Amino acid sequence: AIVFWVTTIDPTDDVPANARIIPDLAGMTYERANAELLEEDLLAFRVDEENSEVAEGNVIRTEPAAGESVAPGHEVRVYVSEGQQMATVPLLEGLGQDAAAAALQTAGLTLGTVTQRNDPSLAAGTVISTDPQEGDSLAAGTAVNLVVASGKVRSCTSRGRSASRSMRDVARTAPMR
Repeated sequence: AIVFWVTTIDPTDDVPANARIIPDLAGMTYERANAELLEEDLLAFRVDEENSEVAEGNVIRTEPAAGESVAPGHEVRVYVSEGQQMATVPLLEGLGQDAAAAALQTAGLTLGTVTQRNDPSLAAGTVISTDPQEGDSLAAGTAVNLVVASGKVRSCTSRGRSASRSMRDVARTAPMR
């Protein structure tokens, strides 16, 4: 008798007839996702968040997740990508290296390589230039390289001479005023 009962039962879904299944909306535009939810008698609630992997304006995920069963009229949170967070290179020229590193961190960027260059008019560690340049818009966390003054002055004319002789040579070649 049990075998007859088991074989005569019609298989049915576990989902009630009035339930709605959350569709997979990931990767589509919010407008299209909203339209699909409306077709299922569901309400979309947009939540914007930064995401570097999903294009700006496209759906990242939903809550409840795709495939879950909900009642008609249920509110579905639709997480939409704002795209990758961007940062602008601040003015760093003329700052000391430590101050420049702090300014980069405040802007959401990181310190890249630091190259020293001789510049007799600047104190050691003063930023001469940046790469990328001030005002450039970059993905947050991108490294910015600095060229800083070494604090050294290179003099090619005094090599191999005594300091007093080099000073006399400079005095002789200096323009008279």
